[in-house]
This record gives sequence, structure tokens and C-alpha cells, in this order.
Amino acid sequence: MKEYTGKQNIINIDQKMIASLSQNQDQYNNYSITVYEVLETSGDLEAGTVIVREDTIGDCNDYLLDSKELSLLKRDPAAYLNNWAENWARNGEEDYIVECCRWRLSDPEDYAYEGEALCNILVKGCYQGYTPIDRAKDEQGETLQFPNSADAQLWIDEKESKTYYLSHNEAGRPAYTIIEA
Repeated sequence: MKEYTGKQNIINIDQKMIASLSQNQDQYNNYSITVYEVLETSGDLEAGTVIVREDTIGDCNDYLLDSKELSLLKRDPAAYLNNWAENWARNGEEDYIVECCRWRLSDPEDYAYEGEALCNILVKGCYQGYTPIDRAKDEQGETLQFPNSADAQLWIDEKESKTYYLSHNEAGRPAYTIIEA
């Protein structure tokens, strides 16, 4: 695989989408990975060329697949994109667990923890059309830390005991999952 740096503007050529995977974090402009096949020779791109596009909200990176990667993609497009997203989550600057949940590679419940180690809480929002996921934060935007799962559960119980007012486009109360820090 190599990054496409040719002169041809890929967005303006005739292409067919083969597969796509995106986060479900925001209502619009989620990170995505999409595989396209070029349908007609245009400029320096031959018909049949397969391109993977990483779209990171305003910044697109296009990659040309070599024959080995093309074989993997054709065998199982969903697995290929899941692997791409997992590598992105693993190598990025973001929190691996949160990113895997945002890409829907795993669910917060997969990380549920009960014990005496340091804990955090994953918050899974409930909005019309999207599901933001992040660690619970304080008013300054810092991740909340709890000495154990019992203390984290007390925080959740307090949140759930109060009246919850939905914000714009929110469809329900968030779900909380205790995870090991």
C-alpha cells in the first residue's frame, strides 16, 4: 500500500464504492474509511485501481492497494475495514478502548469491570442517529478516576437517581459502564 500523491483529483473521477466503515460518534462528519474502485482510466489512475480513503473530517488520505491487500479486501471487505480501523485506533493519539467502541469494533460492556483497581466510566450517549462514546469527565474535561468499581457505581447511582433532561436530538439517558483504568 502506498499513499496516493498523484495529480489526479480522485474525488472527481468515476468510481464505485466497494465498502465503508465509519464511526458513529457525531451526527455528521464522522471519521470514516471507504474503499473505492476506479471505473474509467483518468489521468494517472487506471480503471480497476482500488483506493482506500481515510476521511478525518476535513483531511482525506488516499491509498492505493497492492495485490496482497487487494486479495485480503476481496476475501472479506468487512474484516479488512475492521482491521484498518483497529490499527487506526491502536496507533492513534486517542484512547484505544474508546476508539474501538466508536468504530463499533467492540461495545463498552466488553470492558465491564468489577473490582478493587483504579476505574473509569464509559458513557454511551443515546441520540437520534448517532451514539457518542467517551470516558466520563469532570467540568474541566478531565477523565474521572475512581479508586474501585464500588465508588464508580456510587457515581453512576447518583446520576441515575436524578431527573434527566434530554438535550437537543437526545433520545434517552446515557448508559454507563465501569471499566478498569
